Order: sequence, then C-alpha cells, then structure tokens
Amino acid sequence: MKERKVKLLKLSLMSTFQLHNMKKPTQRDKIVMYEAFLHKISLLVTAGDNEGIRQLVQNADRFSYAHRIGNGEYTDKEQQKIIDNAFWKLLS
Repeated sequence: MKERKVKLLKLSLMSTFQLHNMKKPTQRDKIVMYEAFLHKISLLVTAGDNEGIRQLVQNADRFSYAHRIGNGEYTDKEQQKIIDNAFWKLLS
C-alpha cells in the first residue's frame, strides 16, 4: 500500500516535460494513472473546484478522441503516439 502511494505521488509530481518523453505506458502505468485521475476528481469534487473538474473532463475527452482521430489516415504507430501523448496528459 505504501509503495502504491509513493508511486502515485511520484507520478503526480512529474513535470510535463518528463511525461511527454515517456513511451507507451505499461499496464501498471495505466492503472496508476487511472487511479490517480479518479482520486484527483474526487478531491476536486470535495473541494468544490469546478474549474479543476472541467479541466480533467476535457483531458479525458481528448484522450477518448485520440483513439478516433484521423479516421484511419495515420499509421498504427502514429495513432499510438497520439494516444500515448493524450494519456500522459490526463492529470495535467
């Protein structure tokens, strides 16, 4: 449990520059990111920070759209890069 909290803290403290340089996320990275994302939404709801909630919902929308963008015009590798980029920006 303590290791997971440390991992979440490290993930939330990463700079935008570091996140952009990360490659395709592992399954563990995805779980940690999704848990941190939901936790951050919960904190923002508790705090009544509507602007923060709006920003996170927009990030989720961009991540969702990244899976559909291009209508097949991008190669699989290009499409995956777009998806990965949107993934690492979920908490920004």
